Amino acid sequence: MFSGDPLRGISVALVAALLFTAAQPFLEVRDRAFAAEEIDFQNVTVKPGQTLWSIANDYLKDPKKWDEILKHNRLPSKDPTVALPGMTLKVPTILIKEDLRAAKVVQKRNNVFFRRKETAEWKTAALNMELFKDDAVRTLEDSQARVNFIDQGILQVDPNSMAIIRPAKKDYDVFLKSGGVFVGRAKVVTVSAEITPRTLDTSYSAQVRADLSTRVQVYRGQATVKSQGKSVNVDAGMGTEVRLGAAPSVPFTVPDLPDFEVRGAEFTGDFKLVRNKAGVRGPADIGRAPAPGANAPAASIEDIYVDVNNMRVMMPLLGYHLQFSNTQDFDKVQWEKTFEVESKVRPVDIKLPPGRYWVKMFPIDLLGARGSARPAKPYMLGAGGITAVATAGVRITQPGSDGEVVADGSYRVSGQALPGSSVMVNGRRARVDEGGGFSALVPLTPGENRIDVTAIAPGGVTTGAQRRVKYQLP
Repeated sequence: MFSGDPLRGISVALVAALLFTAAQPFLEVRDRAFAAEEIDFQNVTVKPGQTLWSIANDYLKDPKKWDEILKHNRLPSKDPTVALPGMTLKVPTILIKEDLRAAKVVQKRNNVFFRRKETAEWKTAALNMELFKDDAVRTLEDSQARVNFIDQGILQVDPNSMAIIRPAKKDYDVFLKSGGVFVGRAKVVTVSAEITPRTLDTSYSAQVRADLSTRVQVYRGQATVKSQGKSVNVDAGMGTEVRLGAAPSVPFTVPDLPDFEVRGAEFTGDFKLVRNKAGVRGPADIGRAPAPGANAPAASIEDIYVDVNNMRVMMPLLGYHLQFSNTQDFDKVQWEKTFEVESKVRPVDIKLPPGRYWVKMFPIDLLGARGSARPAKPYMLGAGGITAVATAGVRITQPGSDGEVVADGSYRVSGQALPGSSVMVNGRRARVDEGGGFSALVPLTPGENRIDVTAIAPGGVTTGAQRRVKYQLP
């Protein structure tokens, strides 16, 4: 091949070697992506008489990929036409038809219950358990659940609520029987209304009241609300009421918009947007100045993985990429690195001197593509971050001591939770800022009052703290 010009042969071989070397990172990312896809499985129960081929036809987007099921299960025969014994198969989720993909319980607080299709028994739900068509989820007064639809975003089931997951033979994702939900991209139906997201980033709340009317409030994007053959489009910051047997009302501005936007921020993790739009100030309400720009409170560098888990709830990830800068506008990137999704950031991994840095996080999807950066956040490398609640999970700073005596019947409770947590104070949702600082106004009765604070970390771990306050009339 190279006769007559040995130098040319050497140069061609050298170019080929260089091209192969340059391609290696992309090949490694691709291989890791395929491996990551194979890790995410859905359980499929074999029914009497079913074969590998019939299961592939029922469940897979492309039935010709039946051999992928064979790769991940030990079967008595490789013949796809042979009837299988009763067993549970592990099937790569990415291969399953979208409308047959199971939802998963990704977070829960206190006792959350589920009921399988066509059964009457309610059982306690477990983290990461699968929910299939026509399964029901129920919460009590002090409980809450988050369910990942994989292809349709997150469903948050509020306290005292009941929802049916993807009713069979229906074109919607959730039938809300009672209570309330906060959803992203999912289509919800109640006895009085039908709510359809109009944009990919839509997130909204729906609540069924005692008279079976439905209230819809949109946090982001736009939703169409339909009833009695009539529909209205509801934009972000707006809501509509639908009474049983009536058309939707004309959209109106959401009452208590700042509080609603705080709730939306907790659902989406977009605290910076809420601050800019509504001036919500979390712990600043209790005497600390607002913290824009360079004075924003910085979390400990180890808490970055809290944000990683938040992203994983919203989308499957292969990894994440971090960029560090000394300034919020990132005029210069001081250091950057890509991490696998299961890798937690340690101070020793970051080749920078101790100090305060702004950090941008980029998600890396299962195909190895880098997504858009999340809003930059401040973190402390070394001493100085928010680490006091790293082991306790939640800390009350006001009242400062147990048994504090106050002379006002409306009392401001505040404290610190892990960044990304949801916080309830005496059963009511508290305002939580991007650093985990929380604040809530609590009504008191004369005499001794108990303050109960419950925090749900992004990983689903629930912790609590208590204080007693004595309200003494003047």
